[in-house]
Amino acid sequence: MSTNNEEMKKCECGHDRTHYMVTPDGKYSGMKWFLMLAGISVTPERITYTCRRCNVTFDSTTDPAILRRRM
Repeated sequence: MSTNNEEMKKCECGHDRTHYMVTPDGKYSGMKWFLMLAGISVTPERITYTCRRCNVTFDSTTDPAILRRRM
């Protein structure tokens, strides 16, 4: 997915995924949760983006480059 601001999805407030009021939330499989509890760093399966102001989940990604940055 492109990181160009004109192409990014926005929440109802108008915030995109780079705004400080937007929280990225990693989603993990069962095995990855087990590894995290054991202290091993893992990449999430998917990242969803939720605005803290309007409480809307408006975007998600499975792009491997973005997932590795979230590790």
